This record gives sequence, structure tokens and C-alpha cells, in this order.
Amino acid sequence: DNSGVLDFDEFLKLATRRSEFKPNKQELMKVFRIFDVTGKGKISKGDLKKIAEELGEEMSDEELKKMIKKADK
Repeated sequence: DNSGVLDFDEFLKLATRRSEFKPNKQELMKVFRIFDVTGKGKISKGDLKKIAEELGEEMSDEELKKMIKKADK
């Protein structure tokens, strides 16, 4: 919806789009909640940045913004 954040439905489409692994909705909700750092039901650029930092990944704001934009349809 080009809102600048990913809601669960957008996350669900992204997570199951290219994979032969088809987790159930409950499993995906657990993963979504990990990324939804603020607990607002949406994954923001800030949420992605925090997770990337925790994983030791350095990502620029521009890279994170592109990730959100690509998935936020």
C-alpha cells in the first residue's frame, strides 16, 4: 500500500512468495513479531535497522528504505 511500513499481510506475501517452504500462519506471526520491534503491528525501517544491528549487519538507511519499498505493495 506504499505506506512506508510492512503490515502482517504484506509480510506474509513476501515470506511465502518465493519459497517452497510453506510455514503456517502462526509460525509466520512469530517471525513477524520478532521484526515488529515496537509492537505496533507493522515493520518499519527502524525495526529492520535494529534487527540488522543485532545480527551484526551494517545496512544504510537507503538500503533499508529500498527493502521496505520493494515489499510494501
